[in-house]
Amino acid sequence: HLNQMTVNLKAVEELRVLKLRTQVLAENLKKERDLSQLKDQFINTVSHQLNTPLTVISWTLAAMKDPSIPAETIQENLLKIAQSRKDMLAIVNDLLTLSEIGFHYKKTNPTLIDFRVLTEKTVAGMRDAWSTKRITVSLKATHPNTTAQANLFAITKVLENLIDNAITYSHDGGEITIELGENQRELVWTIKDRGIGIPDADKGQIFQQFFRARNAVSKKNVGTGLGLFIAKTIID
Repeated sequence: HLNQMTVNLKAVEELRVLKLRTQVLAENLKKERDLSQLKDQFINTVSHQLNTPLTVISWTLAAMKDPSIPAETIQENLLKIAQSRKDMLAIVNDLLTLSEIGFHYKKTNPTLIDFRVLTEKTVAGMRDAWSTKRITVSLKATHPNTTAQANLFAITKVLENLIDNAITYSHDGGEITIELGENQRELVWTIKDRGIGIPDADKGQIFQQFFRARNAVSKKNVGTGLGLFIAKTIID
């Protein structure tokens, strides 16, 4: 009986190990499948988004070959080309950021950063964008200590993405308020605008990679849907 029990226990252990190996294999296969789908979606999204400004530039340059084109139209076309170039740079910057931090960002090289100073520099660097739309940007610091440990490159990308969104989706003559406060041991960083908002049906998906709200697409056709995903990944 003891010998038979030993054989049975060995068989049970072998089955348990086999089950565990099968589960690991299934999980690995699922990860591979998910990564493959993500890669395909990434390539399709980027190809489509880069194609849009490239098409605008191509059509505009073709139209400018007409020798009889008036000076006013030439100026309008140059503005279109400049905007398309800006859109392409924004897409490339998103891709470079994603390449830098990866899809699963790990906190590295933290340094002590004064968020008030960083915010002031970032807002000043984006002056052309918000001043062109006659947007008022105000910064309020309700707590004397606005320093925190963070990765400078990564946290700057968060700030740039959020402020750029606020500018892009604000109405002309709008207002953006940036607040730095404190909640117990946390630095609370709030960026508010009075723009087009986010539809309730889309709020649960806005932090997913490649997702863009419907009203955002109609407001600005070009975009990767990576900005908020990158920002949330870094903050998390």
